[in-house]
Amino acid sequence: MSCWTYIEGVIEVDTFGRSDAEAMYLAQTVVNHLPRITGSEGSAKFYFSRPDGYCSSSNVDEFDQPSNLYNDRYFRAFNTQERVLITVKGNLRDRCFKQTLKETTKMLARLSSRLWVLNCLVRVRSDMDETFIFNNPKWVYEREITDWARNLLWKFDDGKDE
Repeated sequence: MSCWTYIEGVIEVDTFGRSDAEAMYLAQTVVNHLPRITGSEGSAKFYFSRPDGYCSSSNVDEFDQPSNLYNDRYFRAFNTQERVLITVKGNLRDRCFKQTLKETTKMLARLSSRLWVLNCLVRVRSDMDETFIFNNPKWVYEREITDWARNLLWKFDDGKDE
C-alpha cells in the first residue's frame, strides 16, 4: 500500500518588477529554479496569477525605455502590479510526511531568499492525519533577499559608463 502526502497553498510574492509582464517572468523563472517537492507519480505543480488592482506605477517598460501606456493625468505613468500569487498543489505518492515537509521547507526557504514573500499559507498533510501549516513564519518573510532574482533582468548596455 502506498503512502501519500498532500500539499496545497498560496504564496504572495513581491517581485519588484517594472511591468506586469516582468513581474510574471520573474516569479515563473524563480519557481522554475526552486528545489522540487516530489512524489513517485510527479512533483507538486505551481500556478501563477496576478492580484487585481495595482501597487505601483511606472513610466518605463521592462527595458527601461519610455512607455506609451501612460495616461496624461498621471504624469506619463501607468499602473503596475508587481505582486504575484503562486499557488502550489500536489498529491504525492510514495512520500512520507517528513520527506515532504523537508522538501517544502527547502523550497520555501529558497523562494524567500529570491523574492520578497509577503504572505504564505501552505499546508502539508499526510493520509495518516499529520498536518503542518506554513503561515508566515518569520524565517519565510524576513529572509534577506539575494541579488539572484535581480540578475535575471536583461540589461542592454551601450558600452557607456554612467
